[in-house]
Amino acid sequence: MNIENLKWQNIDTQCPEFLEFENSMFRILENSYDVFYGNKYHKVRMTEGNANIYLAYDNEGLVGLSYIKKSNGKYKKRGGTVVFPPAYRRKGIATQLVRNSLIDIPNQYTILSIGSEMLSIVQKIGFKRANTIDEIKEIVGEEEFKLFSNFRQKDEYLVFDRKSIRRLAKRELVTLLYI
Repeated sequence: MNIENLKWQNIDTQCPEFLEFENSMFRILENSYDVFYGNKYHKVRMTEGNANIYLAYDNEGLVGLSYIKKSNGKYKKRGGTVVFPPAYRRKGIATQLVRNSLIDIPNQYTILSIGSEMLSIVQKIGFKRANTIDEIKEIVGEEEFKLFSNFRQKDEYLVFDRKSIRRLAKRELVTLLYI
């Protein structure tokens, strides 16, 4: 299998390249998340600000994507990395997508649920666990930090809850990793 990567920066949702992969991007996201918030939600996440989108595809079509979103200065937040269909998982595609993004954007952070498969992937690449509340605050900035609460230790991770204003929901038992 030969996987090629494509990188988009400051994507225009009307450009031919985006339109070619739009349906398959949202199909991948829909089939990869326990709770899918709809195409419009993810389209806004990918296109607002200075998003970089990395795609993996082969002759069958799109098989993975990773996107980096808004910046708070030194670090940029990872929006997500997913691979679908399942036959393409555990082949190093997610790892390669993250590595490709690190070439362009070396300072990144991600907020992941405890138990996520991505925890081991990003740690193998070199992401470090944030170990203190002050460290988290410095990495995410004051504005995003206001959305975090209930900091506590769970196993080897400093975990917290994160309120989502856009989704009117709260994610519990999440942790922050950065590089």
